[in-house]
Amino acid sequence: MKQSPPTKTQLPNAVQYDHPAYGTLNVVKTSSSHGVAMFGSSLSHKQFVTIEISRASLDRKYHTDFVHTRDMITRFSMTEHQWAMFVASMGSGGNIPITLELAPPEGTNKVVIDQIQGESFSDIFGSEIKSKTKAAIAELKGVLTALENISDSKTISKRELNDVIKDLTHKLDNIPRNFEYLEECLVESKDKVVTAGKIEIEAFVSNYVTQVGIAAMNQGLAPQLLEQKIDTND
Repeated sequence: MKQSPPTKTQLPNAVQYDHPAYGTLNVVKTSSSHGVAMFGSSLSHKQFVTIEISRASLDRKYHTDFVHTRDMITRFSMTEHQWAMFVASMGSGGNIPITLELAPPEGTNKVVIDQIQGESFSDIFGSEIKSKTKAAIAELKGVLTALENISDSKTISKRELNDVIKDLTHKLDNIPRNFEYLEECLVESKDKVVTAGKIEIEAFVSNYVTQVGIAAMNQGLAPQLLEQKIDTND
């Protein structure tokens, strides 16, 4: 499938990333004072689950990702039983009934969306480290220019010199603080990546074991329970 990179827009305090494949999923529990009829259920429901799927954009600022929901694509509801069945049946197929509330008109042409050509974790933080270093050097060069202007003047103002020294001290104090914060964001983001990777591996193993079990049962191989022998001589 075709890939395309996100578009980047420089905002005053952030970089905004946009891509047709960006979306958000919002799940909320909904209450109704009167019973609601729902597809696939013969009951009247006052408590049910509502799911919204929307387009999204991402703002990258302070070395952190901020996801923003944009226009809604579809909204639908499920009974709590349907929601439980949906979660429990993941990977085993089956059509779970839902009740549509908002959707494109029937017959609307569907468009295949490009896959996201993403940046690597190291590329993102590498670029931000270079940018932060460049900004720090530019600030120090500004102080150096101010010192040169004072030294070139016929009379040296003690007040102006003190102002430049204060500015230099402030900038030198900020440099380690800024990079310490960057390091904290880097470690936090790395931990999130590792955690997500562990969950993906666990999900893969669980799905594989389920598929092997289903295939074995289809071949007429009955599952065998492992017996735990307990030593009663103690």
